[in-house]
Amino acid sequence: MKTRFLLLHFTHNLTMDKALALHAIRYLTPFWYFLLHNVLEFKGPGDRLTINGYNRILGRSRLYLSAHNVTTSELTVTIICTGTSRTVLSQPEIGFQQIAEGYYFRDHRGLKVYLIAINELPIAPVNYSLLLFASSKVKSREIIEEFVEKHLEEYVDYAYLIHPPITKEIVNMAKKRYSLPRKNLEFIAQDIGPELVPFINPEDRVRDLTPEQRLQGLDAK
Repeated sequence: MKTRFLLLHFTHNLTMDKALALHAIRYLTPFWYFLLHNVLEFKGPGDRLTINGYNRILGRSRLYLSAHNVTTSELTVTIICTGTSRTVLSQPEIGFQQIAEGYYFRDHRGLKVYLIAINELPIAPVNYSLLLFASSKVKSREIIEEFVEKHLEEYVDYAYLIHPPITKEIVNMAKKRYSLPRKNLEFIAQDIGPELVPFINPEDRVRDLTPEQRLQGLDAK
C-alpha cells in the first residue's frame, strides 16, 4: 500500500531557550544538523523518491522560505527514504555526496538538502526510531533482535505494529534464552497465544488469575 506523502515543517517556537532545544534535538535524534527551520519529507514503501518528486520538494521548500521570510542559511531540507533511492543518488547533475552512514548531502543554491537512507543507517540508539521503518528484511531483523535482547519493550511494541511476522518470529526464538515482562507483550498475546507463555514469569501468571482459576489449577494436579 502506498505510504501517505508527508511534508512536515518544524519551527521551534519554544518557551525554553531555543539554543538549548536545538542542542537537545541534535544530540538525541538522528537530525544532528537541524536548524531553527526544517522541512522534513518521509518516503515510505510504494512512495519512492523520483527525480520529479525531488524537484517538487525543492519547490515547496523555496515556497516555505518565501512564506516564512526565512533565508537559506536558516533552513534544512530532509528527505527520509525507507529504502535507498538510487534513482536520485545516481544522478551526477543532482550531486548528492555521502557524508556518513545512511546520510547524503547536497547544497542546492544555498539550500541544504539531506537524504537519509534508513536501510544504510548503523544500529545505534539514536537511530532506533527511524530503523523501525527499514524496508530491508535483514535490517529489520537486526534491529528487532536488538530491541528484544535489550528488553526495549516499547520498541518491541512498535516493531510488532510495523513488522508483525518478523517480530513474532524473533520473540518466539528469544523465549529459549530469557523471559520478557508480560505487561509489555500483551499487544501480541492473542496472536502468539500459548507460545507467549514461556516469556511470562510464574509470579505474573499467578497474579493475573482469579481465586477460582487458582483452585482449578490445584484440582488439575
